[in-house]
Parts: sequence; structure tokens; C-alpha cells
Amino acid sequence: MNTGQLCSHGTADTLELSGAKKDAWVAAARRYNKAVDEATKQLQEDAMALLTPAQMAEVERWFAKGLNPQINQLLQASAKSPR
Repeated sequence: MNTGQLCSHGTADTLELSGAKKDAWVAAARRYNKAVDEATKQLQEDAMALLTPAQMAEVERWFAKGLNPQINQLLQASAKSPR
């Protein structure tokens, strides 16, 4: 998964969806993931005209695949914390 995307089947399982609702959720999550991917690519293309090479490297680092598991861990921890 790229940064910002959802695991379609994993989230459906977490939400305890089944049957037609699970199928609809998976389709919606896939559409969402496609939109996230397209928006990320567009942002990076736009950034090339605005940023220095060092700044661009930092932006690319934000979207590195290795960052996504760390973000997911933070989200899980905050969801378990009392509010």
C-alpha cells in the first residue's frame, strides 16, 4: 500500500463487513486508493516546478512505501488510546 491508501480487504474485515456490503466497501476503497495514487503523482509533478532538489527529496520521502507501516502503527495506537 502506498501512503494514504487503505487495505480494502483488511479494513472490510476490521469493520466486520460481509456479503454485498463487503463487496461494496472493497470497490469503494479501491476507487479511493486510485484517487489517492493519482493525486500523489500530480502533487509530485507540480512540486518539481516549485521545489529545490533537496525539498523534492524530502517530499518524495514522505510518500515512500516504508513510511506507511509507521503511520498505520501510530493510527492504531491513537485509536486504542482513551480520548
